[in-house]
Amino acid sequence: MAQFVVKKLSDLGDRWDAGFHIALDEVKDRVRELKDALTPEEAIERLKVIPLQDKEPLMVLVRGQARVLNTATVDRVSKDYPYLALAIMEKNLKASIERIRAKIAKDQASLDALLAIQPSPDDEPSAPGP
Repeated sequence: MAQFVVKKLSDLGDRWDAGFHIALDEVKDRVRELKDALTPEEAIERLKVIPLQDKEPLMVLVRGQARVLNTATVDRVSKDYPYLALAIMEKNLKASIERIRAKIAKDQASLDALLAIQPSPDDEPSAPGP
């Protein structure tokens, strides 16, 4: 379903792209809460914890045509819009959390398999004496 937001021209500021304003409208209350609770630096630090591959939702904040998901792009939008970027990511963390939980489960299964074949200390031959 298509989304739209009605904005006054004076509210557009220097951003005319609809995607930006739709994203802002969806999280504007959370942005206000974050501004009251965190400094911009704290918001940026929280964003750094999120893996780059999970930051695709931030691409709506990128200006121009060169919309490549990379560290430089994410760092720029995080610096320009720290609270908005954090609010957008908070809303989109479910997939990241599920992906990381699946990786942890796979890693745990691998660890359990390795531990199962590791000899116990009682089974190891004793070192030859002098």
